[in-house]
Amino acid sequence: MIKTRVAHAMDADNAFRGFSVNDELAGRDGWTSALSLALGGPRLDASTSAIIEDLAVCSLAADPRIWPLKMARLVASYGVTLPAMAVGHLALEGAIVGSEPTGAAAEILIEWSSKLGESPTRERLEAHVSEVMAQGRVPGFGVAFRGYDERVSAIKTCIAKRGVVLGRHWGLVTALEDVMLTRTKVRSNLAMASAAVLLDLGYGPKQIRMWMSAFLDVCFYANVVEAAEQKSPELLEIARETIAYVGRAPRSSPRALAKGTLDSQSPVLAETVYR
Repeated sequence: MIKTRVAHAMDADNAFRGFSVNDELAGRDGWTSALSLALGGPRLDASTSAIIEDLAVCSLAADPRIWPLKMARLVASYGVTLPAMAVGHLALEGAIVGSEPTGAAAEILIEWSSKLGESPTRERLEAHVSEVMAQGRVPGFGVAFRGYDERVSAIKTCIAKRGVVLGRHWGLVTALEDVMLTRTKVRSNLAMASAAVLLDLGYGPKQIRMWMSAFLDVCFYANVVEAAEQKSPELLEIARETIAYVGRAPRSSPRALAKGTLDSQSPVLAETVYR
């Protein structure tokens, strides 16, 4: 028996999260609202959907050199798309890139927010940063290979243009970033910024992991579709002229050597003619 609150197929309609698809959702809710319902969240109005769509667009980093995307491209080069998507997502399980860091950032941000209170003073924030830095790098801050995360800059621009007033988690990240900048020049990254926005919109860490997974799916789609069309020979096989073998010479197993000896001692069999 399956116990579910997700959906129910009925005659001439489908129920989804307690709503009639035909009579209540179709023509009223967009894809973002549908995904919110799928994750156990609320239906979304146009303004909230727009904020989340901004996050999705700002998250686009589809460079095929990013290794989960490259793995998906390798599989897609055989002309398949769904297996390639599956492999790409398997590469994200427990990884330090993708949706996992965003869920982890949400958990950390909840902990920090509870510890620091509603409106922590500058002194309290500086003491907190010192405490966290003493344990290593500050989670949710810093980005590889560049001075700042350009995706966070895009998120901030979108928030400013929309005149959005977010809550305590976004305020805390902004305040902590100000302290971090004065001490280390390190800014918040996509995981922390996205987690703060989604927490302020009412989602929990598990839901936030799935939101980020959906955002990043667009990056996979782009690479998988292109690679399946290209079927690049370079990704399917390494050209022999590019390989230089510098290891030991091939060796025969004891069994192969014994067989070779027996074969050399056997009489040469003439062609058998069956009459």
